Amino acid sequence: EYVMGVAASEAAPLSGPTLFGTFGNSTAELLPTNLSSATVVASRNRLFAGGSFSLGNVQRASALKRVARADCEQYKITAGLEAFLQDNTEGFTSNALEARAQVLREALPHSTEILSRTGKSMEAHVATDQEYHGMQLRRDELLQILEQTESDLGKAAKSESLAPLSLPELLKKESDLLSRKEEEEGKARETGTWDLSVRVGYERILAAPQIQPVFGTATLSFNLGRLWQASAEKRASAGFRHWIQQDPVGPSVRTFMLLQHYRAIQKAEADRLRETDTLLADLEQRLGSVQQVTDRRVESYADYVWFDYIKIKAEHAYLVAHLKDLSMVAGEPFQ
Repeated sequence: EYVMGVAASEAAPLSGPTLFGTFGNSTAELLPTNLSSATVVASRNRLFAGGSFSLGNVQRASALKRVARADCEQYKITAGLEAFLQDNTEGFTSNALEARAQVLREALPHSTEILSRTGKSMEAHVATDQEYHGMQLRRDELLQILEQTESDLGKAAKSESLAPLSLPELLKKESDLLSRKEEEEGKARETGTWDLSVRVGYERILAAPQIQPVFGTATLSFNLGRLWQASAEKRASAGFRHWIQQDPVGPSVRTFMLLQHYRAIQKAEADRLRETDTLLADLEQRLGSVQQVTDRRVESYADYVWFDYIKIKAEHAYLVAHLKDLSMVAGEPFQ
């Protein structure tokens, strides 16, 4: 609103005609020659009024508005990138954290059941105090992981907002819009090199007869400096591109660095997902083999394995959801 308002304000005087009016004395030489000398001396007052319109000014007004529109479009992208850079450096996403939390929440009732069963076994002197406290520590660990996950949810990027935030596409769009803005600014600089102005008015010499009191003129002008302006604009355009690509504090460089960071996270977590796939299959097999046995020691071992299984399952759910989110941001599909 500010940029477009300023552009409209600056363009308004350029787009409209200019009115003028002058009242003063004329020299005798400007008066009609058929007047008597007495009249020539006595009548020197002249009224001069009219209006002028400049096509060159209209072109400048249009250029100002185009620059403002390009600036606004580019600002929307840059502002979005700045917000993303501020809020998503850690790479957390809501879907991934929620997937982990969901597995842990579903596991809590069974962990409470295991702890209660172990406590009863300890009271019956079937299980040791060390065994009970070991189960308690493992349940507390699940609670701590859940608490940390829910805490991270408050600062994580919303997964539903990531779809339009593909960083490679945003980088290209930002670069295109910056180039367009600079191009429009260059055109605006070139608009002052030529002009076609029309001037019409009314000229009245008081106390003197006039056959045609109106006048009109058209003036076409061209500044020869325009001949050297093109090479300067090419230099400016090339310098601008280098500037936005290399500016260490600009959003383009920082977004590119963030993109590299996200792709590194994506690669590391893809490797971690393959590891958890193997661990999960192994733990599922172990649980399946021991849960069929009713021996007390085997049951205690199964409970220990179950806690490890839940941690790996929660991590596996997190990685699957996170990699899907990262693929939207990094622009590389999750296999």
